[in-house]
This record gives sequence, structure tokens and C-alpha cells, in this order.
Amino acid sequence: MTKLTKLHVGRGEQRGALTVFPIRHERTEGPVLDLADDRALRVGELATPSVPHLQVTAGDAVPVLLLDGTLLKRGLQDRIAMDSSLLAPGTTMPVDVRGRVLHASVINYASANGAVEQ
Repeated sequence: MTKLTKLHVGRGEQRGALTVFPIRHERTEGPVLDLADDRALRVGELATPSVPHLQVTAGDAVPVLLLDGTLLKRGLQDRIAMDSSLLAPGTTMPVDVRGRVLHASVINYASANGAVEQ
């Protein structure tokens, strides 16, 4: 039989429609990790750009948890991560993404200058 220690639920951290709550037990072992956002993760194109793939790099301090559904902002095409991944500090890896989300400010600028027909 396994004996459980007392658990503590921490303050939730929200990313869009998802809220993640840290659960800790009385012993404080293991590394701290960060949820993927603009300060914890650098996002870029692959050497040969591809719409369904991006390259992500974790910061050097702590591991970064990239959750499925995270909005990855890059240039004019924001895309959404298709899978969850845990990146070690300083790790660079390709990720599968879906969708192309154009920034509204770019669309407004282009249409105001006659570049886009609506």
C-alpha cells in the first residue's frame, strides 16, 4: 500500500481557456518549470520555412512546458502548437503547428493601403 503525503494546490496560471494549477507535496524535490509564453520560449521558422512546422527554443534557466493549443507568435503568421512537449533549458526543437492567424493590425494596414480586397 502506498502512503500519500499532504498535497497543496498552488495558484492557477491561465493561458487562454486553460488554467494549470501546481500540485505540491510536503517535500520540495525536482526542478522548477515554466509554462511556454513569450518570455520563456523563442519561436522561429525552420531553416526551410514550412507552414505546419516551427522551431522553438527554451530559455536557459528552467525547463519549459509547451502545451497543446499554445498560440506561438511568429512574424505575420501566428500558429497553434499541436502537441505538448517539455523542453530542457536551452533546447531547440521543431514543433508541429496548425493554422495561420494574421495580426488584425497587418490586415487593417494592408486594406487601408489598397493592398487587400475584401
